[in-house]
Amino acid sequence: MKRTIATLAMLIAAGFTSLTLIGCSEPTEKGGPGATTNAAATKDADGHDHDEATFTLTPPDSVDVEAGKDTEVAISVDRGDEFKQKVTITFEAPEGVTLDPTSIVADKVGEDQEVKVIVRADAAMAEGKSVLKVMGKPETGDSVDKNVTVNVSKPE
Repeated sequence: MKRTIATLAMLIAAGFTSLTLIGCSEPTEKGGPGATTNAAATKDADGHDHDEATFTLTPPDSVDVEAGKDTEVAISVDRGDEFKQKVTITFEAPEGVTLDPTSIVADKVGEDQEVKVIVRADAAMAEGKSVLKVMGKPETGDSVDKNVTVNVSKPE
């Protein structure tokens, strides 16, 4: 009887070990805010992957502004097919740079949208580069942010 119990214990232990080593190679479903069962990755015109239930925020990489002058900047909000939320866009401007408006709500739910903002460099601002942070916050889920280089020059 002891021998049977010992043999059974060894077989059970060996079985659990082999199950542990074999495992499962199937990935789990995506989770978290914005995930859906239809969150297949797609590629946009520029070849970037994004999920159908998310959005991308696309400001320019840089903007040239003359000190004391205004420059209009366009920012794109590209929504995946399943993303149906407003996105609030805010800014962290370097000293001497102001924006009008200071925040924008991209409210065309279910559509891609382009919004515009005026970037102003103070007349006393020195020539040089600084960083403007552009942030997009959906109603629920993760926010995104992008840095834009602001190139300030003196008027001629």
